[in-house]
Amino acid sequence: MNVVVRPVISLGAALLLLGGCSPLSPRPDTSRFFVLTTLADSVSGEVDPQSGLALGLGPITVAAYLDKPHLVTRVGANQVEFSSNDRWAEPVPDHIAHILMLDLVVLLGTDEIESYPWYSSAELDYVVEVAVLRFERDPQGGAVLVAMWVLQDGESRENLVFRETRIEEPSATNTTESSVAALSRALVELSREIADAIREQERVAASAR
Repeated sequence: MNVVVRPVISLGAALLLLGGCSPLSPRPDTSRFFVLTTLADSVSGEVDPQSGLALGLGPITVAAYLDKPHLVTRVGANQVEFSSNDRWAEPVPDHIAHILMLDLVVLLGTDEIESYPWYSSAELDYVVEVAVLRFERDPQGGAVLVAMWVLQDGESRENLVFRETRIEEPSATNTTESSVAALSRALVELSREIADAIREQERVAASAR
């Protein structure tokens, strides 16, 4: 009598043989992480603080839909998309606050900028609060930044300037890298507007002396 022996392959061995073809195999992580650049990145040499201004920066808040790790693209008046692969390397509010601080260090020529919350004993000339309403790509890869900000007297906390700023920066290409560069430039422009407002207050104060 002939006996036929049929090989028995276990499920685990079969999955090993199938390797990458198995639906149970882990998928590779395709996430990419991005950071913004600052004005200091394009300035040659070290910044020499000379103004002596003391500035309090914060709180810096962002709209709830922006407070996520994914980059946001607005695809319609009432519709946004969150990237599945492209993410910010750190929380958006902290990242924006950090970049604004570094930009203002260059623009105002001071290294006396305190991040919120600061010690109550801190002697500040001015305080800047910023609420970011939009910080996103447009369908062509350009950047859109909308922010409301207030400049206050550092001692009395009287509102000196209250403004809404809207900035649109085109992108050289419709790539995430180019969009992040455009978003960085938009933050530089917001920093310039804030710095100009502070310098104007300094001119007014000097003329009143």
